[in-house]
Amino acid sequence: MGKKGEDPLARFFGESDLAVCALALREQQVKTCLPAAVAVTATAPPLNLRQGRRITVRLDDPQGHLDQHEGKTSGAHLLLGVGFDGLHRTPQLITTTRQERVYELLAPVNTPVAVSLHSAFFDFDEDNGTPITRGRSKAVPGGQTLPATVRFKVTGASRKAAP
Repeated sequence: MGKKGEDPLARFFGESDLAVCALALREQQVKTCLPAAVAVTATAPPLNLRQGRRITVRLDDPQGHLDQHEGKTSGAHLLLGVGFDGLHRTPQLITTTRQERVYELLAPVNTPVAVSLHSAFFDFDEDNGTPITRGRSKAVPGGQTLPATVRFKVTGASRKAAP
């Protein structure tokens, strides 16, 4: 048992590891977390929700390479992320078919955003047709210039992963 008056959870979590969070309930609200004091009874601090915007990432795969290889062929993986506020987040898969995948994530309005795509197995082109080098990440700068939908096209797959 801890000292008299000490919160028993503080021994496990530490005071700096707890936070009060609000999750997005509507499209215009974004998850916000604030540090919370550790105590047996706690009062939540005021929450300030920032207006959000939807970030949509679409992977066009006309030849079905993702469906054919991902989860079935060794090394056939892709890493897709959206970065803002100093953190890298994984967008939620919304739609998947043999020819496309659509991912979405909410980000605060007026916040620079970068979309990163990486794979050592699959080949991708940017929306404008420029190839993304295998084994390299491609960041699409964000902020106010980020298009409503960021698009990439799967153009091939390799049985050998890049070194």
